[in-house]
This record gives sequence, C-alpha cells and structure tokens, in this order.
Amino acid sequence: MSSAMSALEGLMVLEISALSGAVCGRVLADLGAEVIKIEPEGGEPFRRSAPLVKTALGEESAAWLAFNHGKKSVTLELGTADGDRQFADLCATADIVITDWERVDIDEMDRLEAIARKANPALVFTEILPFGRGGPYERYAATDTVLQALGGHLYLNG
Repeated sequence: MSSAMSALEGLMVLEISALSGAVCGRVLADLGAEVIKIEPEGGEPFRRSAPLVKTALGEESAAWLAFNHGKKSVTLELGTADGDRQFADLCATADIVITDWERVDIDEMDRLEAIARKANPALVFTEILPFGRGGPYERYAATDTVLQALGGHLYLNG
C-alpha cells in the first residue's frame, strides 16, 4: 500500500451483518475505512456457510473470507447489558453503523439505533433490507431470486 491517503482513511465503520452488509463493509474497507465486524459469542453463523475452505482456523465459508477481508472483528453479546455498553462505547467514536436483515431483525435494528444515537448523535446508522422501511413487506426476508422476480428481471432471463 502506498503512503498516499486512502479515500476513506480515518472513517470508522461498525458492521453487524451477514452477507448483505458484509459486501458493503468490504467496499468501505477496500476504500480505506476501518471496518469492525461485530460478531456474537462463537462467531458469526455465516462463517460456517457452504462452500467451506480449509484455513489456519479450520474450515470457513469462502464467501465469508471474500467479503470480510480487511476487517477487524470483535465479539459482543448484543442484547446483554455488557454487550450493549460495549456497543455504545464503540459507537461513541464510530462514523457509520451497517446492519442487515440477515443478521438483525427490524425491532433489533431500532433498539441498536437508539443505543447508537444516544452514544453519538452524528452517527450514520444504515439498514440493508430487501424491501426497505414503511411498506407492507418491510419485515419479509427475500432471496436474490425473489427480488429478481419481483423486479421483473426474471422475465428477461426466464
């Protein structure tokens, strides 16, 4: 890496996500942001998703390795007093929080956002949801195929 400043150097991002948010975090890390992945005790379940590859730590998900490269990781048990306090401490110095529907449901997003905003009102809190907020499907999960079908893309592909 060169001594020139990266585009997002100095930016701290907290990521609480599985695959959807991991892609976003990877892009920000590649641009120079410090991205800290918040995992539950025992590690993010996505770490064990197929296909698995052998690593020095055992077997890990190939997608996990691809989309979490360049990130730091911390284990917090969110939803406990200690975990929420540690999350608030991280939020106090962070710039962005990324959450996604695969890891955190909407009620938990709301709870975490309240903690984050209390610790740092200037924080950007993001939610990656298949159908966004406010519509009839806001609490629905979706696969890529479902989203392509609803967007009309499958009409072109069959």
